Amino acid sequence: MFRTALAGLAATVCALAAGPNSCTPIPVQWTVFGVNQINNQTSLLTEDGKGTYINNQSGVSATIACNQDAILALDKSTRSVVLNFTQPLYTDSHTPAGLTGKAITANSVNVRNILYLYSATTPYTFTTTLSVSPINIGWFRMLSLAEAASPQTADFPMANNPNMDALVNVQHCPANSSSSTCPASSHETWYVYPVPTSQTDPPSVGTLIVDIGKGNTVTDVNAGQFAMPFYFVISKLN
Repeated sequence: MFRTALAGLAATVCALAAGPNSCTPIPVQWTVFGVNQINNQTSLLTEDGKGTYINNQSGVSATIACNQDAILALDKSTRSVVLNFTQPLYTDSHTPAGLTGKAITANSVNVRNILYLYSATTPYTFTTTLSVSPINIGWFRMLSLAEAASPQTADFPMANNPNMDALVNVQHCPANSSSSTCPASSHETWYVYPVPTSQTDPPSVGTLIVDIGKGNTVTDVNAGQFAMPFYFVISKLN
């Protein structure tokens, strides 16, 4: 299952390592914009109205972890992010009743392998996946089979049906850089937003995944696809 696969992907990153068998997560801050700064599309994955999520403030954990994922963890915080399920693209018998049109708070956001191709002094872009954990209803994923940083396989048949999930584009900008592609900033920064996998796919489609069954028979299934535009700016604190 997807959670088991994620747990098995942790690896020590030399750039993070404090010693040969240890590492220290990198503290960051996340800014969640109400509008995609690339195409002016209104975001449906939004913040809680309290501003930037800063590591170790208000119980927020915002780090680049030892497995290279950028993780915003809010389970011990008064903060949350909000998934607005207002643009269904596909629903089925597993879609939670009454979900369409609702705003659901979530306590975890994960951008996979944000240190892919890592070079602190070089601007570059790549594509990856997104995982958001809504409370009590399952997980919302953008799991395009075409992304580069953590390629998905047939092990994840519950996603990409009937629409191909969006690619999650990541643009890396070095600290103190300023160009047409990298806005001026004193901090090393990653800009994260969805793009369509192909010209025929919706621009920001993701899949809701839920568990069915009990005990050893629990299975992850597709519980519908929703447009979920977003725009994150993730910056190092030091």
